[in-house]
Amino acid sequence: MTWKEHLSKYFTNLVSVLTLVGVAFFGWNFWEDRQQEKADRLLLEERYAKLTDTRTEAVQLSATVAQLATLYKDQADLAKEVALAWKDLALERGERVKLKAETIVTVDPTVEKQPKADYTFLTPEGQQGYTLNELRIEGKDSPAIGYIMVKNDGEVYKKNYKFEVRVESVQLKDDLTGQIRIVSRAFLVPLEDGLAGNKRPDLKKWSGEKYPLKVTGGETVVDPQEPIITLSKVKGWVPWSMNFNAGFGLFGSKENGLDAKATVDTNLAGYGVSKRDLDWKFFHLGVNYSANGGLGFHLTPFSYRPLPSILTNTYVGPGVFVEPDLYGYYLGLNVGF
Repeated sequence: MTWKEHLSKYFTNLVSVLTLVGVAFFGWNFWEDRQQEKADRLLLEERYAKLTDTRTEAVQLSATVAQLATLYKDQADLAKEVALAWKDLALERGERVKLKAETIVTVDPTVEKQPKADYTFLTPEGQQGYTLNELRIEGKDSPAIGYIMVKNDGEVYKKNYKFEVRVESVQLKDDLTGQIRIVSRAFLVPLEDGLAGNKRPDLKKWSGEKYPLKVTGGETVVDPQEPIITLSKVKGWVPWSMNFNAGFGLFGSKENGLDAKATVDTNLAGYGVSKRDLDWKFFHLGVNYSANGGLGFHLTPFSYRPLPSILTNTYVGPGVFVEPDLYGYYLGLNVGF
């Protein structure tokens, strides 16, 4: 018996055992994947049902932070709303509008009793010329936003100071459910000190400082076409994937030249999202057959999926083959199941 016959004999036995093991692993993996897909689907349906229940809700977390609820709206309706609300924003035709958020800040009225005026101007004769009281956003320790002045002849004047209202927001997304949350904070920022500048040094100067306001409500509208990405979409090394692969290959040897053969094999490992969604498959072992060459066995170190978005289970890869009286190389095309 020649060395080629010895190699063919032991290689045949090894491949036969591994093929049987591969079929068993394939059945187990198939059942396991179906159970996992069912569990993932039920989880997503439960969470997505909660998200698609249209609602307007705002939960006040503290005096300065509010978590806004998530709403879903049709893309066309959302685009129209944004175009109307932002007339100065040129929206390109067909541009996706993914999110529209609104933050509501409500300032409650305040009444403050004072024993005397904040500032009194006296005439050169020592008589009262006018009195001035500042209006504050929330009580005596908050920034002044304006004043009321009353002259001794009864005339009344009022003025607002220059200030800004700033709203700071952060967008948070849950990759498992697709849920988007908007957390907002609001601040009043005075741009002048009023009486605290030089008339009342005992008052706090607020110019340029942030005074926190209460966020009392809000709404977030999210495009429902935003995809939901599950945790299972993370790619990685998948050992013992053992898919069942069938296809054909172009086999070549010095003795017989080229021959097209049908192939059946299993792969031992892979790289991709899951056992059923692999970009690469490694270590194919299986059998091949043609009417001219008969039955043989082959080994493929790796195969690659060139068109994952179109041919999701089609792979191409090189390998070697052994038959009782010859050996050679081949390039195969197979479909995984």
